[in-house]
Amino acid sequence: MAAALAIVPVTAGPAQAHHRTGTEPTGFTATHGASIAVTPACGVAAVSCRYFDGRRSLRVTTNASTASGTVITRRPEISAGQTYKLFARLRADTPGTVRLRPNWYNAANALVSTGESTTITATTNWLEWRLTATAPAGAVRVEAGVVAPAQPSFTFHADTFQLNHCNPNCRIDT
Repeated sequence: MAAALAIVPVTAGPAQAHHRTGTEPTGFTATHGASIAVTPACGVAAVSCRYFDGRRSLRVTTNASTASGTVITRRPEISAGQTYKLFARLRADTPGTVRLRPNWYNAANALVSTGESTTITATTNWLEWRLTATAPAGAVRVEAGVVAPAQPSFTFHADTFQLNHCNPNCRIDT
């Protein structure tokens, strides 16, 4: 049975995450000019109820001039040569394209390599997306994220990130 390394709901961080609406959430980092915020609760403003798991989601507004997105700041330990599966639920206010991206780091915290999923077209429906990847030689940690290639700026929502260790097997795709 595969062991879950991390399930990171957007409410991870301070117990008062619900008071942090509209601010950069703890546990996530925006990349290359993107902006991130916790979505408001239901009944608040026009972007209410944008979550999958019943709490909040991460709202990411991309930077049109370059690839941008978000990463989970915690980098769990992994083993080189082993297989891992990254899951995320994604939706967008207007269609745009994104990719799941694992960044592999060595013991000196230097980037060893970056992987990418195929292009995902995020729609207005919550869909689960996944990427299976093998940790490269020298990698001891992984940083999971979602990146949008350079394109007109758009906003997508991410929820229920999960990273599974797949050796000897992994969660079956449904």
